[in-house]
Amino acid sequence: MVAFHSNRIQRATNPDQHCSTQTLEQLLDETLAESEATDAHHHLDVCSKCRVALESIAGEASLWSHTRTVLLDSGPINHAEQSPLRHRTDAHTPSETWLRGFLQPGPANCLGLLDRYEIHRVIGTGGMGVVVSAVDPKLNRPVAIKLLAPHLSGLGTARQRFARESRAVAAVVHTAIMPIYGINDETDVPYLVMPLVSGGNLQQRIDRDGPLPLDDVIAIGVQIADGLAAAHANGVIHRDIKPGNVLLEENSPRVIISDFGLARALDDATVTVSGMIAGTPQYMSPEQATGERADHRSDLFSLGSVLYAMATGRPPFRAESPVAVLRKIADADATPPSDLRDELPGWFDRLVAMFLEKDPSRRLENASQAYDLLHEVQLHLRRPTANELPRVLQTENPSRNRHRFVIVALLMTALLVGAVAAWFPTKQVDASLPTDSADTEIVASKPKKPTTLPLDTNWRWSSFEQIAQDMDESLTDLEQMLQVQPPSPTGVKSDD
Repeated sequence: MVAFHSNRIQRATNPDQHCSTQTLEQLLDETLAESEATDAHHHLDVCSKCRVALESIAGEASLWSHTRTVLLDSGPINHAEQSPLRHRTDAHTPSETWLRGFLQPGPANCLGLLDRYEIHRVIGTGGMGVVVSAVDPKLNRPVAIKLLAPHLSGLGTARQRFARESRAVAAVVHTAIMPIYGINDETDVPYLVMPLVSGGNLQQRIDRDGPLPLDDVIAIGVQIADGLAAAHANGVIHRDIKPGNVLLEENSPRVIISDFGLARALDDATVTVSGMIAGTPQYMSPEQATGERADHRSDLFSLGSVLYAMATGRPPFRAESPVAVLRKIADADATPPSDLRDELPGWFDRLVAMFLEKDPSRRLENASQAYDLLHEVQLHLRRPTANELPRVLQTENPSRNRHRFVIVALLMTALLVGAVAAWFPTKQVDASLPTDSADTEIVASKPKKPTTLPLDTNWRWSSFEQIAQDMDESLTDLEQMLQVQPPSPTGVKSDD
């Protein structure tokens, strides 16, 4: 066994024994066995030819077809693995073994030093990096450090993308966006330093508690929309909005959008190559699922999926494999949330549907508009009697419309009769003429022509415009007096 292990390492570190194309492709797809991946990493450290080959394969047009094959052959989705942070407690994990290989010796209670930072443990791994908890002794505060993944650290394109991510996030200053404390992209393993958020993420809360109260759904949605508006204003699209990338502060309602590993500048057309998929399948937009160019409205579709998941406890599109999920996102409509959770009001179905429009041009225009809409809903939930539900989420009842038409007709008729009565003076009989004779002709006295219209007539005409303006308020008041409550049609979801 010892001899076998020694031979393996010898082959891995031999620059004359190159990695096959299949091995490099599996390394990029993260489908290579752990032992083989470790050997490949060791070999790439000493073989510049294989590093060039890996970089070339990473940009090939054929990579997308390989990715599709891998996805088609994959089994059912494990929802627990959708979180970008897969927590580990084993001190001998491959990531920690990799870290010990380049960390400097440090205090006994840590894995080692990365520059001045004391690295304590791996708290998560993702497609582009490894996240560790650390302590900054200079400022005496805990931090999280994201390092570029081992198989990408030697790739020029990957390093550039990591640096671009860091710059993009650092440019956005907002309470709902993960701030960046520091960046170092000149070391062998580039890294960025962030706050350490101890409250877990939204996916973990959904897994633990199930569907969230509607107030919490909207409150979290408001903050995500606000953060996205700030990111989009700085030219940054997140492209992977999902519950696992929404961090929750402990003992605080604040949420933080994290993991801009797929973010890009709006004016950068080089990030997405070969039509390759970028994002988490269950929360992708239709344009991402079909490999089309995605703009800021893609984040809004993903936000709608997050709202759906918070309210129902599951994403809107589910299937047995990632590719089947992508097909549903592109072609199928999501089940209305209220069909999965009876207490959800009908207006919430309409709200989510505005985000989940297949055609980007039919969605909300931008994240600022999404924030305004969600904020109005939040105010309505806090004080329903004082704050009306946004009109775009309301529906008109046909019976109510017919009743309002009858009231309008009656009011207009009364108004017209009053106007005519005011305009034409009433005829008066001269009391001095005899009236006891049966054949006496009663002669109507001819009234004197007034120089001006009567005061009440002038008032009526001058008030016409004001009456018209008050019409709608009068209708509402009259309906309340009549206590008109038309029955809801069978099968129509209540908005209460």
